[in-house]
Amino acid sequence: MKLEATHLRGNLWVVSPPVDGAVHQSTFRRRGGKKGEAGMKVNIEITDTFGGEANYTWVRRYTLDLPDMCTNDYVVRQVKRHIGWTGQRCVREEYHDQVVLRPRGECVVCFINFI
Repeated sequence: MKLEATHLRGNLWVVSPPVDGAVHQSTFRRRGGKKGEAGMKVNIEITDTFGGEANYTWVRRYTLDLPDMCTNDYVVRQVKRHIGWTGQRCVREEYHDQVVLRPRGECVVCFINFI
């Protein structure tokens, strides 16, 4: 049985549940193209901190295109590679649509926002 997406809610296509009553693992799928095609974008903001809070005295902003249906771990690895923090230990905080990276021993913070 093939499931058809019925309508768009935010960045997710809502797929109606099957009629046969069987439980299927996924009823949502992200909007995007074919496999391997860039289907997800993330905004990256790096700024300094003062007293542990973002200060925005200076800021660097980037946008990164990633394949569709990535895990948060994959996104963090790609962002750290893009900004030059590969191998640097960071404290990681995850919120609904944002990941915050704070490198240990430095007064900077990186915000990763999912678009």
